[in-house]
Amino acid sequence: MGGVSFLAFLIRAWALWRTDSDCRPLSSENRWAFDYFFWNFVFTFCVLTALITSGITTENLQIVSLPLSILVLWISAQMAIAEVLLALKVKVPFRMSSLQKGDTLRPGVYVIVEDVVAVDGKQGRAWRQAWNDRYLASPIFRQFLSQIERLWAGTGLLVVAIVWGVVFGLENHEIGYALGWALPFAWGACMAFITTVLAKRMLRQEKTVGLEQ
Repeated sequence: MGGVSFLAFLIRAWALWRTDSDCRPLSSENRWAFDYFFWNFVFTFCVLTALITSGITTENLQIVSLPLSILVLWISAQMAIAEVLLALKVKVPFRMSSLQKGDTLRPGVYVIVEDVVAVDGKQGRAWRQAWNDRYLASPIFRQFLSQIERLWAGTGLLVVAIVWGVVFGLENHEIGYALGWALPFAWGACMAFITTVLAKRMLRQEKTVGLEQ
């Protein structure tokens, strides 16, 4: 898994860094101006690699049980913080992909989808611009993104609490290991299904009331 992740990191870094890159954030021509998801990727890869290595070398099954739940915590916490900052009407504190410092803050899920589809999905800057235009054009779409973000953040933090409670609360560490690796995947699959259902409902609402409001 580490090898595959590292290869994905190299592919992503090259796609953003190369001279003729067409997937960099909007209004950025700097080859070193990687997107927000890239830096999240670097941080989590380093942390999880260190965690797994430590757990394996010390034969500590509890530590080896934690990587996926820590990844869920890192993403869910950022989404929760983004929603709090949105409620407080805080401006973007630093450049986040196509959002520049001082811009109106948007849901964290907006930035994640923009970066992943533009780079990993190979849709480039055309996608980043279309995604931005879509967000500005539809109030229903903006409400949907915040709804999805709160749902992912809340359930994600709940998953982390369950995993950590079992891992550190039970004497049988094998149960915690199994749950620590299985539950986050099951949660992700369920949330992907729920997101698809809600997205289809949002599209029907837009067709009913019209895109512009």
